[in-house]
Amino acid sequence: MKRYIRHIMLLTALFVVAVGVVGVATPASTSILWYDYNDGMKLAEEQNKPVMIDFGADRCGACKKLDEETFTDGRVIESSKNFVCINVNTDKEREIMGKYGKIRFIPTIVFTDPQGHEIHRAIGFKNADKFLNEMHTALSKAEGR
Repeated sequence: MKRYIRHIMLLTALFVVAVGVVGVATPASTSILWYDYNDGMKLAEEQNKPVMIDFGADRCGACKKLDEETFTDGRVIESSKNFVCINVNTDKEREIMGKYGKIRFIPTIVFTDPQGHEIHRAIGFKNADKFLNEMHTALSKAEGR
């Protein structure tokens, strides 16, 4: 009987360890999933999801701050899953900028419906709390609220 109980305890311990390893092997998202413009717009239409387009540049200090502080915030990462997120480098992809009127300042975040029609715009650096408000506003507009 003691041997039977020992086997059950060993199997239970192995099961707990196995479940723990699987949990460690599949962590939650730790960054925003970014697409290039063409792939992102195609995906947005297929999934009928609104779009968040980040217009920035390598030389832009406020863009780097947005990337390092705001886009790494867990709440922003989680909220980004409601959008197809597209990153546009304004130094290399100027033709895309023209599709959304004048982009005078960077960073500029343009939110669109799945067909690419602008529904909201955020200009300049925003901390995570303020950016979450922008995301919420855009999502509400996308859902017609």
